Amino acid sequence: MSQFAAPVNLRPLTGEEFATVDEKGRLLFSKKKRERLGDVFALGVSELGCLVGFPLDIWNRMTTELLNYSSMNNGRLAYSMWLGRSIEDEVRCDGQGRILIPMNLREKVGLTAGKHDVVISGAIDRVLIFKASEYEKFLADPAAYNRAERDRVAAMYQEMLSGG
Repeated sequence: MSQFAAPVNLRPLTGEEFATVDEKGRLLFSKKKRERLGDVFALGVSELGCLVGFPLDIWNRMTTELLNYSSMNNGRLAYSMWLGRSIEDEVRCDGQGRILIPMNLREKVGLTAGKHDVVISGAIDRVLIFKASEYEKFLADPAAYNRAERDRVAAMYQEMLSGG
């Protein structure tokens, strides 16, 4: 459990939306999600294997938490590298409310070549963006979905917490 309290001004990211990533890698967010994510936000790959978007306030709290651990902590190094290599922290919507998902992130979650139906799911302090087919698999068995990667990331995080 993090030692940081939620931001007082947190406007929860809620609701499910169905959208399409176009051939150019652009995704349209609803006005509500855009407002709650903020003008600039962080977008990356989660341990679930889907995309995750964080308001900058939340992303900054996460990175501050990491920096509270020694730079010699092997768990911190492993977790920081895992987290940092798959996050873009200056994502902006264009004038039409779309984001351009960077190619490296699209490749990591299988959103390459052509249009893709996705589900944008609010998770209070973040949004999760799943390929529609993967979202169905996740909903069918959330505890088992992408379990190996989730366990690997949890082990890094636990090693960081224990002073690894």
